[in-house]
Amino acid sequence: MRVSFIQATNSIKVKKIKSNITAIQKQKIRSTTFVRHRRLSIICSLAVANHFSCYYCICKNAIPLHLV
Repeated sequence: MRVSFIQATNSIKVKKIKSNITAIQKQKIRSTTFVRHRRLSIICSLAVANHFSCYYCICKNAIPLHLV
């Protein structure tokens, strides 16, 4: 009984660590795309309004929607 309880808490810890790692990876992706987006904002007067579409497309290495 005691062993299974320890195993259960360990698996919860592992899940938490995994989710933290993915969150950090997502933050890194966001920050790098934002830097790229700022370069594009010179071209795009609606940069802030269309930031989501910029971010979404730049992430997929496509032309941002509002520049098409």
